[in-house]
Amino acid sequence: MARTVVVCRKCKHHECLTDILETRTDVSVRLVKCQKICHGPVVGLPVAGRMEWFERVNGVKQIAALLLLTTKGNHDAVPKALKKRRVKGYAGHSPRT
Repeated sequence: MARTVVVCRKCKHHECLTDILETRTDVSVRLVKCQKICHGPVVGLPVAGRMEWFERVNGVKQIAALLLLTTKGNHDAVPKALKKRRVKGYAGHSPRT
């Protein structure tokens, strides 16, 4: 079963991020309305059974870390490049649809 990754559809450059996720991984990408935490592309995905949100996922290191997080077998640890991008106050929240 494919994991679902949600991407804010109003953020700048969200098209590039969704294109990369759809072509490089087997995740299901779902566009959602603005989450009101935007500072660049916003992505939400389950990590260790809890919904985690990341902002400003637009650099090469952040996108590579996101791809690693979505493709590796162990989905419990957040890669170093995404740790500072995590939106701690929004952790565990489901997306606004």
